[in-house]
Amino acid sequence: MSREAIDEMMRRDREAWEELTALLDAHPGRSLHEPGSPIWTSRDVYTHLARWMEHGTKAIKILLSGSTVPQRDETDDEINERWRREDSDMSLDEARQWAACALMERERMLESIPGSQWGGDIEKYARWNGETHFRAHLSYITLTDDRPVPSTSPAAMTGKRGGGMYEIVVEKHFEAAHYLRGYQGKCEAMHGHRYRVVVHIEVTQLNDIGLAFDFTDVKKHLNVILDRFDHTCLNDITPFTGINPSAENIASTIYEELSEKVAAQPVKLTAVEAWETPFQGVIYRPLER
Repeated sequence: MSREAIDEMMRRDREAWEELTALLDAHPGRSLHEPGSPIWTSRDVYTHLARWMEHGTKAIKILLSGSTVPQRDETDDEINERWRREDSDMSLDEARQWAACALMERERMLESIPGSQWGGDIEKYARWNGETHFRAHLSYITLTDDRPVPSTSPAAMTGKRGGGMYEIVVEKHFEAAHYLRGYQGKCEAMHGHRYRVVVHIEVTQLNDIGLAFDFTDVKKHLNVILDRFDHTCLNDITPFTGINPSAENIASTIYEELSEKVAAQPVKLTAVEAWETPFQGVIYRPLER
């Protein structure tokens, strides 16, 4: 399997993941299966995905070592129900973070597999626990709790809802290397991260079809900025030729550049997050003037 094919598979995985998690995060308290089925909420789906991604990553490691993946005594449905019971005390935030970590570990594993070893069971586990699995969930999620799903009929598509503040949140990723000049420690040497960038935009008015600000427009502007950083050494990219590419400076730089791109819109960019790992990151907010 060529490097290009692997990269394309991972791109499609990430695209399906973002579609699925956007749906899960938009309906955190709803039952996501059809009436009569066991109740599964967004938390349940996140823990389910985390479990199977960890299982797949472990299976690939076993196969790469030359061993055989042990046969399971339970059916998939039995495993899913047992895991759901075991993880029932977990919060939605904990489940979401667990799944994000499992995805990152899976991606690191896939990137480390030599092209000559792709194929057979390794490729089977890699493909099933990525786009195939994510889109399977997208295909059968049904919103079924007591709260009505907003109508999409033209008569209901209006921005005239009650006064309040809407916060648009968009997340993107990029891969880059960097090193910290003058730092006394390991980070002084060049190393890489899969950066997670989250932007927050406040809007007080909905448009005629009930949108605060089109996610597509936010992602388009953010992509222009992040494409300049992706798969580079940040120290070689302006403005980091003159300042350290720390998470702090990355967050504030993205904030400044994105602010210019949305300046003509009736919105307010309030914060930019830059995460180097699932456990450490920075949130930049400008001081109120």
